[in-house]
Amino acid sequence: MVKKYIFSFGLILLFIPSYVFAQDNLTVKENKTRKNAIGLHAGSTTGLGISYRRWPDAFGFEVTFFPVVSREHSFVSLGITGMYKVSELRTIDVFLYMGNHFIYRKENYYYDPVYYQDYDNEYWTWNFGAGGGLDIKIAKVLRLSIMTGFGNYDIFGDYTFTFAGEIGFYYMF
Repeated sequence: MVKKYIFSFGLILLFIPSYVFAQDNLTVKENKTRKNAIGLHAGSTTGLGISYRRWPDAFGFEVTFFPVVSREHSFVSLGITGMYKVSELRTIDVFLYMGNHFIYRKENYYYDPVYYQDYDNEYWTWNFGAGGGLDIKIAKVLRLSIMTGFGNYDIFGDYTFTFAGEIGFYYMF
């Protein structure tokens, strides 16, 4: 009786490896590297709005754009950022960045209905920053990007140097 169980157990152990290797040959492994991303980004030195990222190798770039244009008020944000991937892990990527954020504002003021005066207030702002970031792999195609560093704000106007903060949510393709 015991010999039957040992014999049966031996047969099962004999066929399990062939079954496992047969299943391994049937699976299709996807090894596609996703180099492009599109998403929403908000950063003090990298821009506000809809963002496109291209990361072909260790070096990558990001362009962020958000226009609001009307007769009375206009706001345009353009961010151009360079990135360098320091470490690539299974669930997170660590990188360095240098960002440029250009802001255009224009406001038309209508004032005093008796004398009717209108005037335009138009100005440009340039912010520059650098620091480090984490690209958190939420799913196969979703990334949460958190960045922090130091920023130079309104470089040609009322200059300020302080911390910078950036966040983005991306779909990889």
